[in-house]
Amino acid sequence: MQKISLVLAVVIGLLMNVNVFAQDDVRLQDIKNWKQFFISKTGNKFSYRHIGGDPLVPYIQKNKEALGYRYFFVRVDPSQELRDKMQNSLSKKYPEEFKNTIFNYGIVWARIDGQGNIIEPVHEFIFSDTNELIVDYDTNDKPWPLKGSIYEKIPFDKNELKQAKQEAALRDKDEILKKKYGVEKVVGINLLEVNPYEFEGHTIAVVVQFQKMLSKSSAIFFSGYTNLSDSTGVPDQIIVTGIPKGTHFKSGFMAPRMMLALKGKGTIAGTNAYGAKVKAPHFQWIGIISGEQKSVFEEQRDNSRQDALRNAERSRSIPNR
Repeated sequence: MQKISLVLAVVIGLLMNVNVFAQDDVRLQDIKNWKQFFISKTGNKFSYRHIGGDPLVPYIQKNKEALGYRYFFVRVDPSQELRDKMQNSLSKKYPEEFKNTIFNYGIVWARIDGQGNIIEPVHEFIFSDTNELIVDYDTNDKPWPLKGSIYEKIPFDKNELKQAKQEAALRDKDEILKKKYGVEKVVGINLLEVNPYEFEGHTIAVVVQFQKMLSKSSAIFFSGYTNLSDSTGVPDQIIVTGIPKGTHFKSGFMAPRMMLALKGKGTIAGTNAYGAKVKAPHFQWIGIISGEQKSVFEEQRDNSRQDALRNAERSRSIPNR
């Protein structure tokens, strides 16, 4: 399918000019809290989304599969001149969708790559004059620096940028180690429990938490969840053999999760969470990719704290009745 970039069309002359992760539970056209941050010489208006009572904090979303990025929405309300041009262009690209439909505005889902503060449009949503979504598509726009672009005018939280930069550095380090160990893909531990034979002979990366040693060179690793109803409904644990002598793991419910490079070996006799003898997924140790990720307990605790802070902020922003 051919694509057209609203951002590219709007900012041409102002700027040097992947898979979508859009939220399924958000109707973008219903968002009311947009904060205008730029108007072009030709009258195109740019606004970003902000949260609750604090207009200086843009909507930022962390996606676990894209460590080191921060996502945000930008709404573009074009001038009448550009709106007419976009109407003509979009009608040619999407004749069925634009039959008897008038283009009004667009929303771009973009991300900040914290390592260099790079802006990269990821996905675009096109809306009609009746405020309904007409089409949406992935973009192919080249990234550009945050500094010196119109997006520099958005008051991004410095702590968020600092955190994104740190995570981007870790992400790059992880990518180097994945290549070094020959990792084919990252797999969730629940999939290893369901069908360990699928990964037999393959080198994968998996995020786990240490449970206990079984011998000098073998150990049980699990998801980190102690309540199975909070995870996958199966005892998601694996047995890893070939662990080098002297390798130390922190234990307990606060033990950090780690990403390991492992090679599938099928199954091996083991004991499940209830003490019963089972054939457990068996993997051969290759190496540690990263070893200081938050434990499940810490992540849940921090998420609860953030939710409480957001709720408190929203409460303060609502006038007393």
